[in-house]
Amino acid sequence: MAEGELGTEGVTSSRNPVLSALLQEVQLPDSDRVICENRGTGIPTMLEQLRRSGTASVKFSNAISHFTVTFTRDARSSDESRTGSDPDRAGGELTGRPAEILALFTGQQDLTASDIAQAIGLSKAMTNRHLARLVTDGRLTATAPPASRNRAYRLPPNAP
Repeated sequence: MAEGELGTEGVTSSRNPVLSALLQEVQLPDSDRVICENRGTGIPTMLEQLRRSGTASVKFSNAISHFTVTFTRDARSSDESRTGSDPDRAGGELTGRPAEILALFTGQQDLTASDIAQAIGLSKAMTNRHLARLVTDGRLTATAPPASRNRAYRLPPNAP
């Protein structure tokens, strides 16, 4: 497989077929799962998750001694700053991850960034980006300064 074909839909290949065949028979400790599936789904699964998270692109680099994947920043941020449009709003309504975050808040409980990241399956860094925006927009209130270990988030008192 040529390096340019990596990440191309429908193109699969094991880097080390002998090792892959061996590892697809070895089970993880205390699990019924195997160490390596060797079904050609690794890169397509990764690309789908990247699309969901909004990561712009990925570059694959393959050498005899290593395999490198380079991720670029979220393209939505740069598009938004150029055009002034907001991809998380449709007709004024909040959509996407910010809407998922707000849906976690019921009543007046406080949630930390870690709680939220775990609940919606995002990295803490990406979650913090969304939280900062929600605080700026007045949709959430922070309970402590940004650098505080005690920082949590809650709905503002006037929230619907």
